[in-house]
Amino acid sequence: MLIQPTPKGNQLLGLTTMYNFWAYPDNIRLRLSQILVLPPYQDAGLGKRMLQVTYDIARARSCIDLTIEDPTPNLQRVREKLEVEQLLSTPWAAHMAAECA
Repeated sequence: MLIQPTPKGNQLLGLTTMYNFWAYPDNIRLRLSQILVLPPYQDAGLGKRMLQVTYDIARARSCIDLTIEDPTPNLQRVREKLEVEQLLSTPWAAHMAAECA
């Protein structure tokens, strides 16, 4: 859950649900089942941040993959952008991208 403290208490901004998904022979994938940012908080980058946290959780659990259950076209775009940013943050990929430019 993504919560923002307020003077009146905590306010829910969004949530994700995920679960471990078996991968042959003895590995685990993390499966993102749902990601939701409530309408008043959309278009502020919260969905992308929540997806980044999901990737961080998958790495911390030594999962071999992160899969998304039936992603919407918008979530696919957010995921692709985030994965490109992650790739370009690695030195070898940034070097190769600079050579191609």
